Amino acid sequence: MTGIERSPVLAELLIAALNQPAAEALRKSIHFICADSRVAIGQLPRPDVIYLDPMFPQRTINSATARKEAILLRGLVGDDPDADELWSLACIHARQRVVVKRSRYAPALGRVPDLKVSGKAVRYDIYLRDER
Repeated sequence: MTGIERSPVLAELLIAALNQPAAEALRKSIHFICADSRVAIGQLPRPDVIYLDPMFPQRTINSATARKEAILLRGLVGDDPDADELWSLACIHARQRVVVKRSRYAPALGRVPDLKVSGKAVRYDIYLRDER
């Protein structure tokens, strides 16, 4: 599995976490690269599944204050104004499906998802594709 992170600082943190002794089993099956996913997605072999985890949109109405970690992360990586564009590219390159992690209140990216799996705080929108 290849993880793509565009924030150099966050990519380094993810790579450092994989180098911890507790992550030894994961190191054999996952690696991270620092790149713009919109570019890298077309340069890597076509995967069966593409999982997108864009930054949740900010809520302003009836929302509790975000945890400090979430505030720091948003300050570090910013928003994802290109999430719809990345979703479109993912739908072109994925062989079987695209899974998008969204907050429960966030609108779906692109079109209405084929499947949804909802929890208390997050929802996973699943877009099925015909294998090509």
